[in-house]
Amino acid sequence: HEIPNSEGCFGDEWDFLEMSPGKLVCLSRNNVPQSDGYFWQSKSEDSGRTWSPLVKTNVQSRHYPAPAQLFFQQGVATLLYPDRRMVSVSAVRSHDPELLEWDLENRLELYRYNPDESGIPDGSYAVSAPIGERKRMVVDYEIREDSKRVAGYFVEFPEDWGKV
Repeated sequence: HEIPNSEGCFGDEWDFLEMSPGKLVCLSRNNVPQSDGYFWQSKSEDSGRTWSPLVKTNVQSRHYPAPAQLFFQQGVATLLYPDRRMVSVSAVRSHDPELLEWDLENRLELYRYNPDESGIPDGSYAVSAPIGERKRMVVDYEIREDSKRVAGYFVEFPEDWGKV
């Protein structure tokens, strides 16, 4: 079913979580020209049959907009996203049931494409899968000056990630 766009936002490449039975919350990148990179939220109370208009969150993918991945990590809603597209990938958590406000002060940097924080020509479509209670395997594509590759790496979340 269609997620309605809002003024200033054309939703594109989104992911969602089921917060409780029938309640879905999705985050989408904004695909308008010269987007500021903020993620936008929509919700459904009827298992995805209808969706609310998109609303801006406080999370931004700087440089260029890119999709993000939503999941529960240690019981808390977590967003894996390119915080600086083609430079680094991070994770943030939210205790907000609407997933509009995210804990940016405790952002967890997961990966830098280059140690000197220089960017690569293209990449930052990271996705992940759980490997045990606190670990995830992250997979991403990287297009560099001299190579094109799919890269994978393991990350470990702090023990207190799920705490308020």
